[in-house]
Amino acid sequence: MQYAATFQLQQDFLTHYDRLLKEPQADARQRAFAHYMAANRFFTDNDLAASIRAIDAIPSSSEYHMPAQMLLAIVHLNQNDFAKAIPILHALTDEASYPWTDLQTAYIRNTALLKLGLIYYQRGEFQNALSYFERVSQGFENYDQALIGQAWASLRLGDYDRSLARSSQLLNDFLASQFTYEALTLAGHCKRLLQQPLSALNAYRYVVRSQNEKEKKQAYNRERETAAAHERELNRLESEALDKKQAALYAEIDKIKEQLSGHLEVVNSRTDSGSLLLQDYYDERLELFNQLDDLEAVIEIAEQEGRPDLAEQARKQLARIVRVLETYRSDQEVVNTAFLLDFPLAAKEASREYQRTNLTEVVRDLELEKRRLERNVDLVSEYQRLSRNKGDAGSRNDLDLLEADLSHLRDRLSVLRKSVADVRPEPVAANAELWNDLAGFGLTDIIYKERSSRLNTIDQYAERLKGIEAVLAERRSEIESRLQGYENDIRRLQDSLLSRKIQLEQLERQTYFDKFYFDKKEQEQEGWEEQLNRTQTP
Repeated sequence: MQYAATFQLQQDFLTHYDRLLKEPQADARQRAFAHYMAANRFFTDNDLAASIRAIDAIPSSSEYHMPAQMLLAIVHLNQNDFAKAIPILHALTDEASYPWTDLQTAYIRNTALLKLGLIYYQRGEFQNALSYFERVSQGFENYDQALIGQAWASLRLGDYDRSLARSSQLLNDFLASQFTYEALTLAGHCKRLLQQPLSALNAYRYVVRSQNEKEKKQAYNRERETAAAHERELNRLESEALDKKQAALYAEIDKIKEQLSGHLEVVNSRTDSGSLLLQDYYDERLELFNQLDDLEAVIEIAEQEGRPDLAEQARKQLARIVRVLETYRSDQEVVNTAFLLDFPLAAKEASREYQRTNLTEVVRDLELEKRRLERNVDLVSEYQRLSRNKGDAGSRNDLDLLEADLSHLRDRLSVLRKSVADVRPEPVAANAELWNDLAGFGLTDIIYKERSSRLNTIDQYAERLKGIEAVLAERRSEIESRLQGYENDIRRLQDSLLSRKIQLEQLERQTYFDKFYFDKKEQEQEGWEEQLNRTQTP
């Protein structure tokens, strides 16, 4: 039944299910387990009525009763029958949970709390939803879903600080949670509501950039897959060279494998840990090591040729390179050496896709191998029939042994195939495209609003500048008017002074003319020349 359920063999599953129910030696536990498996199988095939009948057949004393009740609640939820689902979930949440409680009981109880929280959130009863989300145990493996539920419920209740705190808690405690992008988008929205647009930008940018990091991880996985394919081909060629005793070819293949192994180590370090330190320094340091080898060869040849000067010069150069290697970039701060670790969910998404692809190929190869084994078993059966007709006892015994070995190998291969199918990782339901779009819209909106705000600020500054320029123009006009008045006053003063000066000069001339220009004496006085001539005459 498990094998048929794993590989979607519906008819085989139903056949085994009916046979087990009719088997008189099957105990109550086996029957309860068969009913539980059948209920899950029917639910997967969307046969909800058959799933409910199988669940009802499980007794309440069975260890599968609680898981079956959880499945029954989910069936009712898929039928939108909340009236039947909610009482079942309430009953499951009433199960006591202690540190010594059975893990299955604790898991089912916490799952029921989560379901109730989601139901009440969907119905718009956000306070009830928040109370159920808060009752989920912190050690629960899906506690990140409870945290994102608390964040959304707090947002709808208007408690933005609490919503932001729960989103931050999810991001800090669950590095690669599938709700990382949702929590970041929600945190960015809360920061916008709390008037923190620049901080919101960082949250939005992370979500937008994560898709680029996922593409980088996928590229690394493709590179690793290509290198692994080359290694498999080299192993095949190595086996052929060994069979044909081609020593030179074997040595060359071994050398290439060693180089490829080194490349795979670099790829693994880049993909698994994201360390780019070796990638950054590898080529330059390799060149320095090659120079060391060359210098050692030069020293050896110089000593053989009796050239101590050349050997000493080579030793100095070698010591120099050693010092370079010791101090090479030792003062440089190592940054971005694990950039993929900054985007763990993107790395997880890409790794999960890579694992699923590889496991799908493994399951397909195992199926082909199983078919080949079945054909070989049929062929051996045909040979056995022919050997019996010929009476060849020895060949018949060998064929019997071969048939037993092939049948055993086929059974073991079937077990391995089921094991591989059971461990196939589920895809990460991060809904990255949706949150990437919403974060992009939020990012664009913030940038647009910031741009509009800055343009408004610039416009306000421009208006203020216009006002200042108007005031300055008015003041300048007033000052120019005053200066013009001062100039007119000065000009009037200058004219008044000049007029006064002219008047004074005229007055002075008139005074001189009146007092000194005409001689008013009664007898004319003798001049000095005449007096001199007179005194010299005898």
